[in-house]
Amino acid sequence: SGVYAFWGKAKPQVPEGAIACDDGWNIVESERINDDFCDCDDGHDEPRTSACSRVSSSRYPSFKCENVRYESKMIYTSRVNDGVCDCCDGSDEASKIICENVCDAEAAAKKAERERLALVRSTGLAKRREMLQCSKNELAADARAKEFAESALTDLQLRRDQVQDEIDRLEALQRELKSAAEEAAQKNTAEILNSAMDVVTETSQASSAAIRLAVAASEIEALMDATTRLGGLPEEITDKFDDVDILSSGVDGSQAWNDQNLESFHAKCEHLLTLLHMNEIDLEHAKSVALDIVSSIKSLSHTESLRNLDPLAAALGASSPNIEKSLEVLTPEQSQALASAKAAIVDIDAKKRQHDDTLRRIKENEKHDYGPDAAYRTLKGQCFSKRIAKYDYEVCPFGNSKQDHTSIGKFGTWGNDYNSWNFEHGQYCSGVGARTLLVNLRCGDENNLVDVYESEMCKYTATFDTPAACVENDEENAAISSDDSS
Repeated sequence: SGVYAFWGKAKPQVPEGAIACDDGWNIVESERINDDFCDCDDGHDEPRTSACSRVSSSRYPSFKCENVRYESKMIYTSRVNDGVCDCCDGSDEASKIICENVCDAEAAAKKAERERLALVRSTGLAKRREMLQCSKNELAADARAKEFAESALTDLQLRRDQVQDEIDRLEALQRELKSAAEEAAQKNTAEILNSAMDVVTETSQASSAAIRLAVAASEIEALMDATTRLGGLPEEITDKFDDVDILSSGVDGSQAWNDQNLESFHAKCEHLLTLLHMNEIDLEHAKSVALDIVSSIKSLSHTESLRNLDPLAAALGASSPNIEKSLEVLTPEQSQALASAKAAIVDIDAKKRQHDDTLRRIKENEKHDYGPDAAYRTLKGQCFSKRIAKYDYEVCPFGNSKQDHTSIGKFGTWGNDYNSWNFEHGQYCSGVGARTLLVNLRCGDENNLVDVYESEMCKYTATFDTPAACVENDEENAAISSDDSS
């Protein structure tokens, strides 16, 4: 060996057959090597004995197991001749016990394990290709569905606008016809009055008052509460009424009726009719109300003159078809068209919601990172469970994870090189914070939650086997081939 300068000194030469130890500053002759006496501080002179076991084993694992036909390895000198067979060839216990040479068995077991792993990996790679193809098919289907939904929404909105225009047209026509019908009905009221007066022009004051009262009542059911009830008519033909002005006028009319002041009663009824017209009264029930009041007045027994009202009832009944016709504001065909258009709007809106839901789902998927080639996409929506000790664990890729009913995190991020998942923001843990889960991904021939354990308080670690984690690796293939040839 060469000579090296150190603080003005040179390391000693190493004679033939000797060794240098302690960084080259100590020379041990051949006859002192493995003589069961530790000459070197680093123990290098006693690799095949335990004489230097006092040397720190963590620093100097210096005994070499040759392990012929298997893998050689280094062990600490403290394990030499300790009565335990550490080398598969038994060379570490040559002076104390006889160890069976199990190197061939260990080599065969390791080869079998590597062959098993190679088969798992081969199967996993085949399934990964299927998962990848499935993912590509889903992406293509989503692209088609997205295009269809967007196109359908455009067409549906156009159709909706057209239908809404038709609804607006028919409703405008309905309002116009209703207004015209109400105007015609008001004119028809005067015709009813004239017809009735022609029939009973010579009746008593009570009959004339009844005519006026019937005409007024034909304008609104509420008049019954204001005039007929206060005038003594039966309760069953009265109705609810809140308008103060009309109520006041009705009271005045009733007072005039009771006082048999026909001229005053006529004036009050005229004023009442004016108020009713100003309030845009619906005339749909006018005829039936008028007939009811005539019938009720005839049934009263306090005056015989009220019974002579049959001609009035006949006049009112004969005029009713004109009233009914005037209230038919849309033709049956138009009414059906309006109802159909409104039903079409409901149907269109339901279809729009379906397409909106489709687009929302696709856009949500587009936000997710499913790995470099989206092979993990097929795992979305699936959950994998395993009972370990007394707990039931569940992990849902890209979703939630839990221990029994306790959340241990929601999917957050990928680990480096896409080899793990980080689940975050689980249920709060006192003194620690939110629970978390680290899922280490491992190549497997099936999707399987292998193990879960609590690495730290409220910090969980899991192993998940999946074909999606299997990748092509030439170096690994070469290592397997090397094992097969050994």
